[in-house]
Amino acid sequence: MKKAADRHLIFAHYFLWFGTPGRSGGWGNWEWKGPGCRHNPARQVHGRRDIAAVDYPALGPYDSGDRGVLRKHVKWAKSSGIDFFAVDWYGPQNGRGVTARYSRVDRNFPRLLDVCRDEKFHAAVCYEEKLLFQPSAGIRPRDRIAAGIDHLDHAFRTFGRHPGYMRINRRPVLIVWGDHTLSNDEWRQILSPIQKKFRPIVVYSYFFKSDRRQKQWFDRATSGREEPPGIDGMYPWLLIGPKRSMFARLTAQYKRLQDLKRRGIIDIVVGSVWPNFNDTGVWAWGGPKPRVIPDHNRLYEMTWEFAIRNRADWISIATWNDWNEGSQIEPDERTGAAKLALTSLFSRRFKG
Repeated sequence: MKKAADRHLIFAHYFLWFGTPGRSGGWGNWEWKGPGCRHNPARQVHGRRDIAAVDYPALGPYDSGDRGVLRKHVKWAKSSGIDFFAVDWYGPQNGRGVTARYSRVDRNFPRLLDVCRDEKFHAAVCYEEKLLFQPSAGIRPRDRIAAGIDHLDHAFRTFGRHPGYMRINRRPVLIVWGDHTLSNDEWRQILSPIQKKFRPIVVYSYFFKSDRRQKQWFDRATSGREEPPGIDGMYPWLLIGPKRSMFARLTAQYKRLQDLKRRGIIDIVVGSVWPNFNDTGVWAWGGPKPRVIPDHNRLYEMTWEFAIRNRADWISIATWNDWNEGSQIEPDERTGAAKLALTSLFSRRFKG
């Protein structure tokens, strides 16, 4: 039986939280009323709806519960060489710490899986670790482990056995977007019962060396003092900053991940590619100022080339449709389907 790393797979981070009044009763994630700026899709600006994004979708502001939209996305992704969507997911409806916006994601997930089944495509959960620490979630520190177990148990019971869910050698895939707020021991406590029950392939995000907890884990792992808590692979998240420092940090990340693979600590090195980043539409989610990657020519191509050169086993695309942060490859009115054409080109090269 082949290992998961023996298959060159490509996944794209995907968002199911967009809503429209006709289907969801409101403008989910297309509006912004926070500090820094205001966007109201109910009004028109220069003939287009005023959405909280720097680019405008070719499909217009859509609802993530619309099966026609989901089918279009899946067909586009499949024809571009993408193998599955990693859906940002924040727990079950009415679960611990789950807001109305997050409930929309859980509600739309089965619809996406049905479309994936019909189109012979796949989707997997990308669990956001930060949910357990958000004040709005209302999860007490002593309840974080139990909440994490509840969330993942729900995910695999509800979605993991669906024909549209991504599985390798009968094992469901779990992507984790972690910001290293949980300790290794806490992750062990969460993953241990989940691994016994569902045997997932777990791929975890990797942050730069200045992250104290991540550096501590890396130092302990490479010295043989500590192994990751049931993690099969790791991927770098996109970096924001000048091109030279961005690629210097990415070089160091790939070097460390390959070192972990050589030592047998992980099996899968996941490369990250991204086209841009600009969260002006939501003013860095109410931060002091927007975060913007300078408009580097060929950034998407460069990150693809870099991942292939550094012998990545899988590829993580950040993102398919994060319109709020301006990192999408989904067709838009400004560039059309140019990024999908590049994805198709590089996916063929990556998969040989």
